[in-house]
Amino acid sequence: MWDASGKAVRMVGSITDITEPKQAEEALRESEARYQKLSANLPGIIYQFLLRADGFFSFPYISPACRELMELEPEDVLQNGALVRNLIHPDDLENHDESVAISAQTLQPWQWEGRFVLPSGKIRWFQIVSRPEAKENGAFLWDGIAVDVTDRKQAELALQESQEFIKKVADATPGILYLYDLEEQRNIYTNTSMFALLGYTSDEITAMDSSMMPQLIHPEDFPKIVKHHASFAGIEDGETREIEYRVRAADGQIVWLQSRDTIFSRNADGQAKVIIGVSQDITTRKQAEEAVRQSEEREREKARDLESALRSLRSTQTQLIQTEKMSSLGQLVAGIAHEINNPVNFIHANIDYLNQYTKQLLDLVSLYEQEYPEPNTKIVDRIQDIDLDFMAEDLRKVVASMQVGTERIRQIVLSLRNFSRLDESGMKPVDIHAGIESTLLILQHRLKSHDSHPEIEIIKEFGKLPLVECYASQLNQVFMNIIANGIDAIEERYQKLSVPRSETHSGRIAICTRVTDQNTVMVEISDNGTGMPQEIVDRIFNPFFTTKAVGKGTGLGMSIAHSIVVEKHNGKIECISSIGCGTTFQIEIPIDKVYK
Repeated sequence: MWDASGKAVRMVGSITDITEPKQAEEALRESEARYQKLSANLPGIIYQFLLRADGFFSFPYISPACRELMELEPEDVLQNGALVRNLIHPDDLENHDESVAISAQTLQPWQWEGRFVLPSGKIRWFQIVSRPEAKENGAFLWDGIAVDVTDRKQAELALQESQEFIKKVADATPGILYLYDLEEQRNIYTNTSMFALLGYTSDEITAMDSSMMPQLIHPEDFPKIVKHHASFAGIEDGETREIEYRVRAADGQIVWLQSRDTIFSRNADGQAKVIIGVSQDITTRKQAEEAVRQSEEREREKARDLESALRSLRSTQTQLIQTEKMSSLGQLVAGIAHEINNPVNFIHANIDYLNQYTKQLLDLVSLYEQEYPEPNTKIVDRIQDIDLDFMAEDLRKVVASMQVGTERIRQIVLSLRNFSRLDESGMKPVDIHAGIESTLLILQHRLKSHDSHPEIEIIKEFGKLPLVECYASQLNQVFMNIIANGIDAIEERYQKLSVPRSETHSGRIAICTRVTDQNTVMVEISDNGTGMPQEIVDRIFNPFFTTKAVGKGTGLGMSIAHSIVVEKHNGKIECISSIGCGTTFQIEIPIDKVYK
C-alpha cells in the first residue's frame, strides 16, 4: 500500500518456485546449441522441407552449412524456399520433382542424386536422403540431409570414361581380349571381337557361364586347356603362357586360336585367380601349315613310291641278271655233264668187258701154269721181270677201282643235271630230298676239312615227304644260298676260335624236313655259326642288304630266295637268329600245285 505522500507503507505478494521451468529452458538452450553445433559440423546440409496441399513449399529449417555448400544464406532460404529449387540443374529438375511426388504418395524414404548450379556458376553434385511425414491439411514434411558428392561423382565419371576408353580400345583390338576366373572357371569379361569372330551373341556367351569352355573347345584340345590353366599355379607375375587350340564357332566351323595369357589377379592365398589374355585367329595359318604338311606328305609318298619302284626295278633287273646267270650256268653245267656223260658211259660200259677179259686172261695164265709147270728159262725170266703174281692181283684192283670211279663220275653228272634241271622249266612233282642231296654234293668241297678248320658235319633228319609240285631248279637255288651262307657263318666262327677250340667246337649244319598240319612241306636248315642280331634279321630279305665284305656278296641271295619261296611258290620263309646261337631258316612250300 501507499500513503498520501506516495511512500510504501506495506507490501503484499507471493513467491513461486520456477526452478524447473528455468532448468527446462536451460536444457532446451543446451540441446539447441548441441543440435546447432552438430548440424554445423555434419558434412552436409540438414533441413526440413514442407510441401502443402496447394503446392506451396518452404524450408522450416536449414542448417548453416548451406552457406558453404550452396552459397545461400540460411535466412534467405527460410524466407524463400524457391532459392534452393532454382539451383537444381535443368536437366535434373524433372526427375527431382517426380521423385518427390512419388515419395509423398508412398510415404517411402526419398533418395535422389542430382546437380545444382551454384550462384557462382559452379556445378556440384548432391545426394539427398530424407523421410516424409504426413501433416494435417494434406501437407508433407521431409526431414533430411543433403551431402555434396561431387568428388565421388567426378571419380565415377572419370572411371566410367576410363572404362569406356578401355572398352573402345579392347573392342578395337583385332584379337579376343578376355578375363578368365580360374577358380570359378568362367569368363568374366570379353571384348566384342569374340562375338564377331565366333558368331555368338553376348547373351549366348553369358548363358554358357562356367560351361562355356567345354562347349566351345574342341574335345581333343580341352585336356590341353585344363593343363594350361593348371600351369599358372607355379608362375610369377609377368610370366606368360601360350597355347594353340581349336574352338567351335556358332555356325559349326572349327576356328584355330593362339592365346597368350598372364596373371591378372591373385586370391587371398596368393594363388592365381584371374588371368588376362588375348587370342588371335590363326586358322588361315593352320590351314596353310596343314596344306603344306599334306603337300609334303604327298611328295614324301611320291618319293617313297619312286624309291620303292626304283628298288623293285633294281631288284627285278638284278634278279633277271641273276636268273640269266643261273640259266647260263645251268646250260653250261648241263652241257659239261652231257659231254662228260657220253665218254664216261662209254668207259663205264667197257669196264665190264675189261673186267671180263682180264679175268679170262688171268684164268688162262693160271691154266697155262698148271698145264706147263716147267716153262723155259726165257719165260721164267719174263715172269720174274713183270712180277706176274703181283700184276695179276693188282690188275683186278685197278679194274675194280676204275669201275668205282666211273660210277662216282656218273653220280656227280646226275647231281649236276638234277641241280640245273633245264628240262624241268615248269612246275613238276619233285623229290625235295633229291634237290637237297644234289646241293650238298655240289658244296661238298666246302664241307671238307682244311688247314684252318675241321670238316663241317651235315646232320640230316629227313621225314617222309610226298612229291612236291614246284620249280625244282629255283628251289635248289634257295637251298644253295641258305646252306652256303651257313658255311660262311661257320667259317667266320672258326676265324674267331683257336685251332684246338675249332676242333672241339666243330661246325655243323642240320637239315630237317617234315609235313605240317597245313599240308605244306617244312624244310628247316640250321647252322651253329656266329648268328645275327635282330636288327639284321629284320633286314635279311631286303634287296642289296648284306653283312659280308665288299666283293664277297651282292645282297641278293636272300632277297631272291624270299622271292622264289613267297612269290613263286606261295610259301613262307622265316629267319630265326641271335648272336652266338647260330641261325635257322624255316621254309614252307605248299604240297598242292600253286600258280604264280
